[in-house]
Amino acid sequence: MSHLSRRQFIAAGGAAALGGALALTGCSPKSSGSSKSSSGSSGENAAIGTGMGKHGNFDVAVLMKDGSIDRIEVIGSRETPGMG
Repeated sequence: MSHLSRRQFIAAGGAAALGGALALTGCSPKSSGSSKSSSGSSGENAAIGTGMGKHGNFDVAVLMKDGSIDRIEVIGSRETPGMG
């Protein structure tokens, strides 16, 4: 270690800090989204979920028919129109 230059020391410290930050990313809390689902007759299911967007929470309803997604509806959001 006596032959370690300042540049090598700073580069190694930066690499260690980046590695530590990436390692801790997996420890971050999960999304606060929630969902509710209901099923009707003839194989139709509906699920309503809440997620976090850039400008606040948004609600989405996913309608499934016979095991495949039939349609997705945005119930409410404050995202930029045409972008969210």
